[in-house]
Amino acid sequence: MLRLFISLCLLTALSAPADAKLNLKINLPGGNPGEGGEEIFNNEFTTDNALERMGQIESALESFKKLTDMSRSKITQDKLQKIGNTEGDIQNIGFGNWPNTIKGTILKQEYLIKKLNYDLAQARFKLGEIKKNDLQKAEKEYKEAEAKFQKFWDSFTVYD
Repeated sequence: MLRLFISLCLLTALSAPADAKLNLKINLPGGNPGEGGEEIFNNEFTTDNALERMGQIESALESFKKLTDMSRSKITQDKLQKIGNTEGDIQNIGFGNWPNTIKGTILKQEYLIKKLNYDLAQARFKLGEIKKNDLQKAEKEYKEAEAKFQKFWDSFTVYD
């Protein structure tokens, strides 16, 4: 019963207009020309966009690692320590694990949300509140999120 209640609350929140979901004022300045707060809210803060940005961060970390390796013979150990994050264990272990933790969390949350949405859609379909195509859409989104998380799970490595 609690699970159904939580699912109903989630569906209510997800079906509300974007600016009412979190009771936010999303009339934000900035962004691309002609892009307002609602577009930023709906298009920039997505799982796919977050994962793309993580790829950029991983690339920047790899560049920093290469730069550090090239600098070791030119910069004193004391200066490297002051710069920070130049130690081998940080660059070889941390730089690998940190992005994986974030990517895994994003994909796990997406999977759990889609699972809850699908569970709720099943309950609502049984009650006659939604049509079969709505149920099928929720199932498709759940299966896609599950497949994305499984692909990540099967390929990630913990560095130690």
